[in-house]
Amino acid sequence: MDAAAAAAHLEEPMFWQLMIIHSIGKLSRNCSRIHLAKRALEYLGLVDGNHNTSATHNASKVSMIITDYCMPGMTGYELLKKIKESSIMKNVPVVIMSSENVPTRINDLSANHVNANIKALVQQGRYQEALESYSKDPNFPLRTSRFTFPSLLKACASLSSFHYGGALQSTIIKMGLSFDPYIITSLIRMYVKCGSLCSAVKLFDNVAQCEVLGEDVALWNSIIDGYSKNGLFEEGMVQFRRMQVLSVKPDGYTLCILLGMCNGFLGISCGKEIHGYVVRNMFDDDLYVTTAMIDVYSSSSRPMDAWNVFEKLENKYNIAVWNSMINGFCENGLWRNGLQLYPLAKSEGLELGSTTFSSVLTACSQGEDTEFGCQLHCDVVKTGFESDPYVSTSLLTFYSKCGFVENAERLFYLVRDREVGLWNSMISAYVNCGCANDALDIYTEMRRRQVAPDSFTISNALIACSMIGLFYLGTMIHGELMKRPLNDNLAVPSALLTMYSRLGSLDDAYKVFIQVKEKDVVAWGSMISGSCENKKFNKALELYKTMGFDGVKPDANVIASAIIACVGLREGKLGCCFHGLAIKEGLDLDFL
Repeated sequence: MDAAAAAAHLEEPMFWQLMIIHSIGKLSRNCSRIHLAKRALEYLGLVDGNHNTSATHNASKVSMIITDYCMPGMTGYELLKKIKESSIMKNVPVVIMSSENVPTRINDLSANHVNANIKALVQQGRYQEALESYSKDPNFPLRTSRFTFPSLLKACASLSSFHYGGALQSTIIKMGLSFDPYIITSLIRMYVKCGSLCSAVKLFDNVAQCEVLGEDVALWNSIIDGYSKNGLFEEGMVQFRRMQVLSVKPDGYTLCILLGMCNGFLGISCGKEIHGYVVRNMFDDDLYVTTAMIDVYSSSSRPMDAWNVFEKLENKYNIAVWNSMINGFCENGLWRNGLQLYPLAKSEGLELGSTTFSSVLTACSQGEDTEFGCQLHCDVVKTGFESDPYVSTSLLTFYSKCGFVENAERLFYLVRDREVGLWNSMISAYVNCGCANDALDIYTEMRRRQVAPDSFTISNALIACSMIGLFYLGTMIHGELMKRPLNDNLAVPSALLTMYSRLGSLDDAYKVFIQVKEKDVVAWGSMISGSCENKKFNKALELYKTMGFDGVKPDANVIASAIIACVGLREGKLGCCFHGLAIKEGLDLDFL
């Protein structure tokens, strides 16, 4: 085994416990001993070729053997042959070199040791330990190579340690690694994750002018991804077009980033542009790109375009693309099409996972297809996914939507480790079937077990309070919400508005309404319908007028509330106008 191959073994830290050095001369042995001590490497012995067999009694402890080309008694290659014939030591890596290269080689191998340890710590998510093991080592400049920095920068990104990352960049510059593509790409990603897009763009602009680096697609991917994560989608597309002008060929990852930006942001026209590029450059058989295109068309209400992309894919051997297509059909109300794909995926022999079962159960819930859903539950049990948090939540939702609340209850109590999603589904199931007391019992038990509620939990608990007139509990939940506010979510303010309105506290509802920064049609609808419930018909019409000034388009519920207000005020002509508006907009008022 040569030195390079032996060094490759050192990527695993377990090879760095003990070593045997076979060398000639006291000077070489002492030199090797000193270098090993400096590198914090333990050694088993320092012996020459004449006495190499004397160390075999410790063979089980040997991690590596370093030997000379020429030694008294035998050559390094003869020793290698002897070791490989040994039943005990045949798997021990051997490095053959000349004596004068021993110190240099130990330095190189020591750097590999540092890289392997830091890489292992980062892979295990022990980011702080990785940075500390680097910064606390007094010999780190001697023991650092170009392979160390990507792992360190990943640790900085995960900890959002902007200043440590900046210090690493200074070290990188001093070591002359400023134009290493792997390091620069890692630096840009680090700055993006630390929220400093300006630093990332500045660094990119500096190195993109270099001919070699300017052709590195990973570098371009990092900056396009940076723009995407900061919501600057147009700038990301500008960089893509700049790549084309400079003849830098995008890869599949580039196209996935761009399609992700089209999905709900840049729109379908941009998605079609990327699709055209995909077809022209023969990326249409790339599973990841195909999956991203299906997502774009599905989210743009074009499920049949998504289906065309799926059908043209020859190698459908990845379950992810099937999941994407099933979800696409469900998003657009084509649940039957989604269910038809499930047996096809099974017949292909694909490995079904939690995402597949959750997607198909969503389709069953939409169509309330109890027979298919129960058969699917059998498949879930057979494959051992019944305790999976996503699958169990989807199953519970399916049973509750189909009216089998008892089955949902049974499933809920069978799951031991209940995550917040499962608690939410059970509370929602009780609310939807009118069992408000049961919903609040589950909410109370959830809080007793110290499971942190999310916005969905709170909104359902507030609706349950409004259903049975528990004003005191509703205000308590509101108080907790003010102490520990959740992320901005309009579902909670709408639930608060509904609760206060139904319980006759319109002033409290209006206070909540005023505090909502971005009022959507649901928030306006809750306030208008609440005013009608409290016979404040003039207030309801005033709110409707203000909503129009704010540029919010009314939905069927808002129009229905406005018509009720007109009935209360005996404004027949105005009510007819609202009815005409509903017909013009194609809104369904059959529920009135």
